[in-house]
Amino acid sequence: MEEILVLTRRIGNLINEIMDITTQIGEAIDRRDEVSLRLVIAMRSEPIERFSIADRALREHLDGLDEEDSLRIRAILNGEEERAINPMEKILAAQAAMNIRAHAKLVELDKIISRKLAQEKSIYQ
Repeated sequence: MEEILVLTRRIGNLINEIMDITTQIGEAIDRRDEVSLRLVIAMRSEPIERFSIADRALREHLDGLDEEDSLRIRAILNGEEERAINPMEKILAAQAAMNIRAHAKLVELDKIISRKLAQEKSIYQ
């Protein structure tokens, strides 16, 4: 359970790191600074890769739990805070809620950036 919490925190930190870099991309677009834009876009791939690795490790840990625990922890990670039955799970639920909110903000920011960069070719059109 502790490793699941550690991975969930790591994922939250990576979401925030990706959000910071995505914000820098938006700022570079607004300044029309193509050199900075290329640099910051390149920087974004590394934390995205680390996010993918942490997410995969989290899923592997969940797969290793017995079915009942796995279903409950997955529900907690998906925002069902009321499923937490002990103090560690309540901490996990709080972190998961922060991750869900941060991820939603990142998706919205990414949509804005995509529309600015690709205009009519944006995947969000």
